[in-house]
Amino acid sequence: MHVFRLYEWAGKSGDVQRKVPAGAKKVQLDNLMEQSEGSALSLKDGNIVIVPVHPYEIVTVQVDRKSEICDL
Repeated sequence: MHVFRLYEWAGKSGDVQRKVPAGAKKVQLDNLMEQSEGSALSLKDGNIVIVPVHPYEIVTVQVDRKSEICDL
């Protein structure tokens, strides 16, 4: 699991495109306590997420990856 935060400092709403690690299976918005908040965000081209932001907002995004452990 990876968590990243964005801060919108220009006072404008918009969408931010952010590249996420390869193999991401789920991307969602979290609150500052890293608890799920809202629905999952969609991935574009498998590794780009579009995150909506509002003026002066701090956005927390959680990225869950596919398991890297192989069964033998």
